[in-house]
Amino acid sequence: DDLEEAGFQDQARSLTDRCIADARAAARRAPNDADAHWALAAALKQRHRPSEAIPEYRAAVRLDPNDADLHHEFAEALYDQGLSTQAIAEYQAALRLDPKNSEWHYDLGWELKHSGQMAPAEREMRLAVRLDPANPDAHYGLGEVLAMTHRELPAIAEYQITARTAPNPFDADRRLLDLEDKNGRYDAAIAAGLRVLAAFPSDGNTMDNIADCYLNKKQWQTSLSWSERALRVNPNDPVAHENLGEAYIGEGKKAEARVEWQQVLTLDHGQIAQAARDHLAKYP
Repeated sequence: DDLEEAGFQDQARSLTDRCIADARAAARRAPNDADAHWALAAALKQRHRPSEAIPEYRAAVRLDPNDADLHHEFAEALYDQGLSTQAIAEYQAALRLDPKNSEWHYDLGWELKHSGQMAPAEREMRLAVRLDPANPDAHYGLGEVLAMTHRELPAIAEYQITARTAPNPFDADRRLLDLEDKNGRYDAAIAAGLRVLAAFPSDGNTMDNIADCYLNKKQWQTSLSWSERALRVNPNDPVAHENLGEAYIGEGKKAEARVEWQQVLTLDHGQIAQAARDHLAKYP
């Protein structure tokens, strides 16, 4: 089966390489044909050769500046290369030609968010939601901007819409697990985490977050069981050991807690280790 799959992959690569060669020849024969450059750019992009694709997209856009789809595809290629300023300009060019495209407003908003331009990013995400209220990506993007600008309750509302409507809502559920926990809505957070685990039963980070929710609810034994489950996935998970220590303290088991926090110090050298040191100092 592996050999057969490898054969199919080789055949697909060979076909793509022939497609690139044919497209390159067509672009040479018709240097003023935007479609020829676009076809070559698309073939190169498909073959993961973006540095070669971008000049072809640029030539196509110069020859046909009024094709919204071309500007958008060029923007995606620039985004993939991390060329944020140029990608934003191309998304904007596409939207000048097709201003009611919700998905493209989302794409522009995402790139603006990625480049730290939060106010225009929020404007684009709100436009995306207004143009298509059923677009789960737009609600997710708006939730991201709101969360990053410390408006957590409105962000939760947007993530909840995504979680209800997206075909794959798990990123939104992970965000809900984190934000609902931070805002004291522990049962809602746990419900979001359980939805993630239904799809990804070995997601140790989600188990850690659920354990934290139960710590906040002061349900020490349940928190312990979730941390132990996370450690079965990854025995070197420092967050699970830190959570175990807190749960043991809740149960009055200082010696067991200190063992867990000492273990954290062998596994982490950042914020989690600092929390463990603080706990060790507090409970000598």
